[in-house]
Amino acid sequence: MNLQGRSVRIESIDVLRGLVMAIMSIDHATYFVGKNLYVGSEFWNGPFPVHVNTLGFFLRYITHLCAPAFILLMMLSLVLFVDKRLILGWSRAECSIYYFKRGCLLLLLQFGYENFCWFFNLTTPYSFFYFGILSVLGFLMIAGGFLVHLKSSYLIFIAILAEISTILFCSFGKNTLFSNITY
Repeated sequence: MNLQGRSVRIESIDVLRGLVMAIMSIDHATYFVGKNLYVGSEFWNGPFPVHVNTLGFFLRYITHLCAPAFILLMMLSLVLFVDKRLILGWSRAECSIYYFKRGCLLLLLQFGYENFCWFFNLTTPYSFFYFGILSVLGFLMIAGGFLVHLKSSYLIFIAILAEISTILFCSFGKNTLFSNITY
């Protein structure tokens, strides 16, 4: 805390978060307003969208950086939050409970509100089980709440394992490790 009693914020994190939100708003506006920029949708194991012009491709391309940026910024903020709260006298258990509650709230928003708004029915099996960015952030908040108890060396190992598993899960083609999974 500074002398005025307000917390000191890292301005570069706020600027990056704002930039990512602005870029993501372009993507959402393109989806609803500029449907003539690309045809199709992007889902796991589905066809890639066809971009009818360079602008549509460029807008969609730059917005693919938003979800990883949201995840990076959220996990960075988690670490900074825990460090600050430990200085203020919170225990690691209190930090874990805080992030568990916030993660559950994001999961509730994803599965109870956003999925219903996107699909507007509960009769199709995928309408409830669509995992968007809110569910990813929710699961990561819950996991991060447990990970605050680990040593840094374990966290580095988990990060490397997560990166390798992402490469394995997201491999494209017919002869990949998980190509026989049906969706």
